[in-house]
Amino acid sequence: MKSEFFIDLCFIREQQEGSQFKKEIEATIKQLFTGKVNWSTELKRKENVDIVIVELNGIGKWQREEEIVQYLQASAPSLFLSWIQGYRIQVELKEDSGECLHCKKKEEIGV
Repeated sequence: MKSEFFIDLCFIREQQEGSQFKKEIEATIKQLFTGKVNWSTELKRKENVDIVIVELNGIGKWQREEEIVQYLQASAPSLFLSWIQGYRIQVELKEDSGECLHCKKKEEIGV
């Protein structure tokens, strides 16, 4: 059964000169989440720390939050995981609702 997922990740690390923190996060996100996934990132700088907020949503095979956490733990580089300081995950199961109602109506009227 497919599901729709929503993930918010907060990454924090000390600022480093010439740092490409946001680009490093984005590169890993691209590797981890392929397919039908929309995502955005935002970089903030406060008191000598870089903060990157990532918002993802898409369709996947996961049925529970724990499955996504396990996937990240098994697949993401340890440095990437060490930067995660907070997250929110929501999974909504999508049941197969059968034929498209629009298509079914066309067939009934002979289109």
